[in-house]
Amino acid sequence: MKRNAGYRFSTMMLATVLVSCGFPMIMQPTRAAVNEIRLEIDDIIRQKPLSTNDSTFGVCYLPPDPSRTHARGLNWRRIDCHWSTVEPSDDAWTWGSYDADVQQSEANNIYQIVLLCYGNDAITGAGGKYVPPAFLDEWGEYVSEVVRRYRGNETIIAYEVWNEANVEGFWKGSAEDYARLLIKSSEVIRSEDPDALILCTGTASSLQSNLGPNEVFYSRLLEWNQSHLEFKGKIDFDVYNVHAYLNNPMQYRELIRRQKQVCREYNFPWRPDPDSPRFQDRFSRIWVTEIGFGGNSSSPRELNRQQQKTIKAATIGYFENLGHHLIYQWKWDETWVIEGKPVMDAIATTFPIWKNSTPFESFSHVNDFPFKYNPFNLFAARTHDGLLAIAYWDQQEQGYKFDVSLDAIISSVDKIVLPNFTWPYSEFSNPAGMSNDRGRIQDIVVEHDFQMLLVNSSTMVDSIIITTHLNARAVVIYYLIPGLLVVVMGMIVARLVRRMKIDAPREAIKDQA
Repeated sequence: MKRNAGYRFSTMMLATVLVSCGFPMIMQPTRAAVNEIRLEIDDIIRQKPLSTNDSTFGVCYLPPDPSRTHARGLNWRRIDCHWSTVEPSDDAWTWGSYDADVQQSEANNIYQIVLLCYGNDAITGAGGKYVPPAFLDEWGEYVSEVVRRYRGNETIIAYEVWNEANVEGFWKGSAEDYARLLIKSSEVIRSEDPDALILCTGTASSLQSNLGPNEVFYSRLLEWNQSHLEFKGKIDFDVYNVHAYLNNPMQYRELIRRQKQVCREYNFPWRPDPDSPRFQDRFSRIWVTEIGFGGNSSSPRELNRQQQKTIKAATIGYFENLGHHLIYQWKWDETWVIEGKPVMDAIATTFPIWKNSTPFESFSHVNDFPFKYNPFNLFAARTHDGLLAIAYWDQQEQGYKFDVSLDAIISSVDKIVLPNFTWPYSEFSNPAGMSNDRGRIQDIVVEHDFQMLLVNSSTMVDSIIITTHLNARAVVIYYLIPGLLVVVMGMIVARLVRRMKIDAPREAIKDQA
């Protein structure tokens, strides 16, 4: 009898485990087969553009033809204002090269971030990548001179205090020394130009940063501002800005979200408040002041790689509600250039579409089921001129398909494939005689490269429906594998039941004996 009870217990346990594991997977095909996702216009608060030409996108240095920046959706730039250049010797100030640079940006209506950077060996004797605490007054005088000179310029919006201070190659001091430099700089800027935005140092994301990557460095500063004996309540900046040089654009999303987590942890208000009377609050306050996917090859494959990664990352950053993204130059044949590469054509195609658009709720990884089968990324927005823009690409495999439905008559659909190739997209339909029913774009094929649809409809839509198709891999994962598990489970249970029926009479005979 004991053996029979043991079989029963084992059978019950095995059946429980198999059903627990198999039941969720058996249910997945139902969800996957009707994978319909409604995306509404996002209610996230976004900053208001400073002008009709404003954009979240920019470059660190002006391209050779700055007059075309607006057409490309590039409306911000960063100027490196070196202390040693404007004050080559004590109290001897020279502004010629910077004045010309500022005036060129102003003439092209480009908003400017002035980078206050690097030491002055002629004054401090400490080398170019450090300002000793004993020379903070001299540094403050330099900051004051710069801000006073340019505060009347309506295109100069912000000042960035040092470049990549978490990297030894740019800052030879400690984190505490940088905190003192930032405090001094902020005090001077607030005094000279209260409406200016103050950017902290653009930190490098590299794990090799000697003072810690982005979130580590900022966590230290924000914690010190709350509890440090010397720094409490004194560390003052408006914008949490970082640099991003990554191999995979999808890492960009994770990088941004890590910074948001730091902001939440230390109550740093990164979200914009366009109605605030304080100018500094109107912006999203996480910026990327350098982003790039560089290389020194001019091969078509390398140039396409740069183009694709740059456009994908900028799209992700825009939908993550970053304040600004400034693209750094791409290295090509040992020369830092931005013109003449396919990426510039891609920028000219996509950035003006995203500029001042209204995003829908965005998603990636459409099927986030237990197997983590994540076929593609999709981002949609209503453009400033009333079109529906849908960008998409695949991270794992090509050939996945989806449909788009909206409660409006679709009059035309253009498909954009980078660098700048567009044609009418014919796979869409409108139900005859049903003006309020869904227009449908059918069988959209996802590929690795960035693609975009521009939809012109009878009315502006507030929601869209994405319906994904099951492909061969999904069928295997969500139908075949669960089916096989059910069969195997049934065979095991049947075998155990049969064994119990055979063993039960034997046990009864033994008990009688």
